[in-house]
Amino acid sequence: MPKYYPALVESGQTIVAVVNDPSDLDAIDTAVFAGYILFADIDADALVTTDTIKADDFLALDTDYVLLDLRHPDEITRPAPKKNLVNIALETLPENLDQLDKDATIYTLCGSGGRATAGAAYLAKNGFTNTHVIEGGIKAVIEAQNK
Repeated sequence: MPKYYPALVESGQTIVAVVNDPSDLDAIDTAVFAGYILFADIDADALVTTDTIKADDFLALDTDYVLLDLRHPDEITRPAPKKNLVNIALETLPENLDQLDKDATIYTLCGSGGRATAGAAYLAKNGFTNTHVIEGGIKAVIEAQNK
């Protein structure tokens, strides 16, 4: 399990894995899951999605926003753009929610997009209404900056 898992999942909460194929379960620790459901079996109307933005489009923004870098400071080898940057490691997000304005436009960023997606979902669950994930993470941002 990722190191941020205990901070984001409430104790005693039932966890169900969503997979494309049952063979996907071979790659994860199934001991923490109550079961699984196939993605294809989920009613599209029941899905909650997170808005995303391409790195090029993010870099072109001229509006007010917060750039929330969810990487742990020790792992940041490729720095994020400085404009409106806030760094809160995903595993400490629950105890640092008060540093963020629930009404602000927040773009989440990590190494490749996985933690940014988890962070945006956690923010939405906690009343943040305008969150977006930067597709491809810092790698995509650096590639877009170098074009």
